[in-house]
Amino acid sequence: MNLDPIRIRELEASLEAHRLLLTNVSARAEDARGQLVRIGRELCGDELDRFLGALGDLEYVSAEELASNVINALKNHSSTNPANGEKQIKDLQKEIEALKERLDKQTRRADDAERILSDSTNLVKVLEKNLMEERSKSKELSAQLPPVEQPISEAVDFSGWFEEWSREKSFERNQTILVFLGESGLARQKEIVDRLLQESDLKTRTIYSGLDDCVEDGLLERRAGTSSGGHPTDLICLTAKGQWTYTRLTGNRPVPNEYEGLLKAHKSDKHTGLILKTADHFARLGYSVQREPIAIKLAGDHVYQPDLVVQKDDETFYLEVETGEKIDRASLERKWQNAMVVGGGRICVVAPMLGSMTMIQSNIVQWAREKGKVPRLYLTNLDALRKCQPGDSPWVRVRS
Repeated sequence: MNLDPIRIRELEASLEAHRLLLTNVSARAEDARGQLVRIGRELCGDELDRFLGALGDLEYVSAEELASNVINALKNHSSTNPANGEKQIKDLQKEIEALKERLDKQTRRADDAERILSDSTNLVKVLEKNLMEERSKSKELSAQLPPVEQPISEAVDFSGWFEEWSREKSFERNQTILVFLGESGLARQKEIVDRLLQESDLKTRTIYSGLDDCVEDGLLERRAGTSSGGHPTDLICLTAKGQWTYTRLTGNRPVPNEYEGLLKAHKSDKHTGLILKTADHFARLGYSVQREPIAIKLAGDHVYQPDLVVQKDDETFYLEVETGEKIDRASLERKWQNAMVVGGGRICVVAPMLGSMTMIQSNIVQWAREKGKVPRLYLTNLDALRKCQPGDSPWVRVRS
């Protein structure tokens, strides 16, 4: 499922929210500036105007400079008007300092809102461009692909074997398993068995027997899996003969095997295993999960491809699934920067356990401080996700 349209709608809503925020904080900042000037004029009269006249257009005067001039005018006025008590002057100075602090805060918020608004506006344009390109490519590919009339493998014809196989007593069971694998693309044996138990009339022992038969017939290949926590499950994929047979049975090409596709993208059995396990947990918690997200083109020829994209209730999270192992710092910093841009200020991380999650959080915080970034962090780990139930928040920590 292409989530670009959803992401564009989210960002457009975010843009409107930030426009309102920018208008609001700008108004508050302007009000604070006005209060500073009002206090100064009530107490100092023309004396403040002489101070401010040298500054030029007050719109471009910083909060620091404006407050300093009001205070200086007040001090100058008090020195020439001894009737003004020291306590009154100190109280007014405190009020001016409070207004200055308020003005500084609102100005910073306005600057942050304006920056996020600019980033989000640029990202909407980039995503809209990506969406148009993907639609164009999809139309071109659809026009180029002929209807599937022949089995995938034309070099080898298994027709003779297929006729014998289709007469075996176990044919119905084995074809059910093969078709399910070709349609789902699932690779992990445990998940295959669990799904078949839910979606077919087959029993556990029958499923395992059918998988063994398909491996013996050369339709499936089984290999040892890697652990992402707990006992590792075997991995299963269609062989060339299995793909040919699936096409003969259905007239369609099998979908890509989930493990093979992820392994090509991530080049690590451990990382791939973590991504698949994370996808399982978010799916169990009611999220729609895009397991092989498309690369998102960003400004300046940058490209960002999250490990997973999960979506629920019109809220989308771009997940980075981290092993906690050391990786080149420069590449990590590019990843955090791109994740923050695509996520609209959010960086979402899944780690194997609490310790590695905390370490990754520290690394991101250090990077953000060095670069002057203010990301909102969404952090979780597999240990916590295992304990989550539908309706629970999957996030262990949410930090600004």
